Amino acid sequence: MSDFLSACLSTRKPHQQVAVCNAVLTEALIGQPERFTRTPLAEPVWGADENVTVSPLTAQVVIRCKEALGVLPCPHKDPDGAKTPSWLMRRALQDAGLPDTVLRDLLPVVPEEAAERYWLTSDACCVFLVDAAAGGHPQAEHMLHTFLTDPDARQRVTALPSGKDSVTRIGGDLQHKVTRHPHLIDDLLLYADSTNRPDLVQQAVTKVQKADRSTAQAWFTSAQWSRLVDYRTRLVAHALPHIRCQGYMLWSALLDVGVDVHPQATEITDALGAAAAQDLREALLGPAEDTVRTRRWGPESVPLVHQALQPIIDEGARRRTTGTIKGKAVAQEATARRVMAQTYANLGDLEDAYDVAEALLSLATDSEYDVADEARRGFLSRITEPYGFLVGRMTDHNASWAAELLVMAAEALQEIQRDGAKWKREIARTWTGTVLRLTEGLKEAERQALARTLMTEPTLATSVLVETVDKAETTPARVRSLLDDPAVPGEVRTGLHGTLLLHSRQGYAHSGWPELLRYRVR
Repeated sequence: MSDFLSACLSTRKPHQQVAVCNAVLTEALIGQPERFTRTPLAEPVWGADENVTVSPLTAQVVIRCKEALGVLPCPHKDPDGAKTPSWLMRRALQDAGLPDTVLRDLLPVVPEEAAERYWLTSDACCVFLVDAAAGGHPQAEHMLHTFLTDPDARQRVTALPSGKDSVTRIGGDLQHKVTRHPHLIDDLLLYADSTNRPDLVQQAVTKVQKADRSTAQAWFTSAQWSRLVDYRTRLVAHALPHIRCQGYMLWSALLDVGVDVHPQATEITDALGAAAAQDLREALLGPAEDTVRTRRWGPESVPLVHQALQPIIDEGARRRTTGTIKGKAVAQEATARRVMAQTYANLGDLEDAYDVAEALLSLATDSEYDVADEARRGFLSRITEPYGFLVGRMTDHNASWAAELLVMAAEALQEIQRDGAKWKREIARTWTGTVLRLTEGLKEAERQALARTLMTEPTLATSVLVETVDKAETTPARVRSLLDDPAVPGEVRTGLHGTLLLHSRQGYAHSGWPELLRYRVR
């Protein structure tokens, strides 16, 4: 097997050497050389268990790999243009993606005077520094700590021809590894502080939060979360707008995890008023919306939020009219409208519910978004959806008044688009729970009147009637009569038919077989 490997490595043609690297060296390190290909299911079969018998080829490649890594750094090409064996082995090891503990055992401990050059430069083993440190390689751990805490060492690395690549590589590797090795968050904080890269911390926390929201809070220790909150506090007070931007984005991620305090209303509104950069305004909208949804502010904050967001909305609308707005600016205006809608829905004073409802709905009706454009329809959905929270709050206060608010929503949806549309059906679906509570709180005559009034907007009428049928012990006569009423929109009759059919299959007492038969025969 040694002769076979020597023959493979004897070629001097670079393209053949790369083929050998990919098909022989990398696959041997992975532990499945007979396949000559790697699939997502391929896992290393050596190094994790001392009793595992590896193939002779894998054993030979491991020996050669250790020898080659020991002579780094060295040129990646010989005078004739051929790749050097050390370069081939380093690339094969990098592509193999072996576990951290395997790297720990493969990589050498070099003399102290050579350690900085060996571990912190891109032409040596900088690509393995973070992985090896995570696996417990003592020299890698020491050199990573040196890089993060010694400004002179960082300066020496940065001054090298490829030094900036090394610095960037270490930061990216730390951010990537945090999702597997939580203790590295402290190293990432040191890196972000020393290189002005807070975006890496924000992205790492966001990845942890998105990986599993239910367990995100347990990923780091309470002390680590506390350090992250302290870091966020420093970021939002920074003089540079792009640093503050990352601070507010980190704040939003920490709020999602549930480890940070919510901002005061004036803290956000004052910052929005002073923000000139588009990215900073967008970042501020994140913690603002998070806080509004949790109802940490009171009704007195509504005018403050309005005063801060209205200029963003007006500017976006004006630029859309003149055709001078694109991409992110369009989305930012829509986000500002949505945050304002959330504010009205969650914090609006119920004593002025009709004014609050009118102001919220006008964010959609006055937007002049083109319903023929899919992205604009998405904006309308996200702006209108919070209205359900307002109806729900009013239902707890007075169901009859809540029914009037629902009628106002139907009129607004009709104003935006006359015919039925998917985006309106999706809104009605998100309001299902609210409509159920509302119909339960109404008297039978009020439910009937509400259903008739909502016929102008079939999506909401269908929702109310379906919930009525679901809760009734027997199908109400007024509902049965709708299947034969030509004045009832077809969408409503179709929705009722589907509900009754579902009930008949499930053996409900109010399945309405006679009505179904008449409906199907027509």
